[in-house]
Amino acid sequence: MSSPHDLVRAHGPFPARYLNLASGDGILVIDVQAAMEAILAADGSSTIAAEAGAAELQMDRVKRPSAARQLYARLRGCDQWEHCPHGYTTVMSLSAAAPQRIGPFVVRAPWHEAPAEGVDIIIQPGLSFGLGTHATTRIPLRQLADVTKPGMRCADVGCGSGILAIAMSRLGAREVVAVDVDHTAVLEALDNVQRAGVANLVSSISLGSADALFGSFDVIAANMGGAPSVIQIAQDVAAHLEPGGVFLASGIYGDTDDAAGQVADGVSEALSQFGLAEVRRDSEHQCVGIVYRRNR
Repeated sequence: MSSPHDLVRAHGPFPARYLNLASGDGILVIDVQAAMEAILAADGSSTIAAEAGAAELQMDRVKRPSAARQLYARLRGCDQWEHCPHGYTTVMSLSAAAPQRIGPFVVRAPWHEAPAEGVDIIIQPGLSFGLGTHATTRIPLRQLADVTKPGMRCADVGCGSGILAIAMSRLGAREVVAVDVDHTAVLEALDNVQRAGVANLVSSISLGSADALFGSFDVIAANMGGAPSVIQIAQDVAAHLEPGGVFLASGIYGDTDDAAGQVADGVSEALSQFGLAEVRRDSEHQCVGIVYRRNR
């Protein structure tokens, strides 16, 4: 069977729909129809049978956790759900996204036309999170536009598609380092950085988390999959921030806006022990992103 990286590339330039699986570990976006076609083809089905099988996977079926887990396991090359590298639990479907205007940025897929104005970011939809369609990405993109200055050294922890790393480079960062615990995310971020033409600025994209960073940074951004993940990396983030440097922490959730705010309060209290003080908070759709500054 083809590798998961090959499977997600099989759809060509116009994916019809996506599968979005989210948990405390992150969010995964899959082109469902293309994935099913590729899996069926790899199993020896004819093209006609593969297309018919893919067409049977309707949106209501995609929403079922059992079907989504089976598909994800196949894409990851796992024989069982429990053996997959992440424990994704909740499922929802996404339509193919139009270009997203987020602060000064326009985030688009390769098949969309280049914008007449705005900072252009091209992202190939794949297995890694970061298409600009979710609040956890939109919030730090807007924040980055206000805190990233030319000449800064920046890092993207949990880089996913590489969207924040690309944004930092577009804003004038002299160097960007990116890390992710998912090997597929590393591969896809590499592809997107090369596609964006900023490989000379994004000097390193490697497997790991905040403890794998090297040197000190003016800005560190982390679009994480929940408050525990933010707290887990905070000490390593603080250790790699310049005095007065900023940490953008996104992906802090709650069932309601008020609940998300309460969770964010707890995160800020936890991060204060590492010398990280909250200076800004933005929220959207039960998601909070916080800007922290390291005490001088």
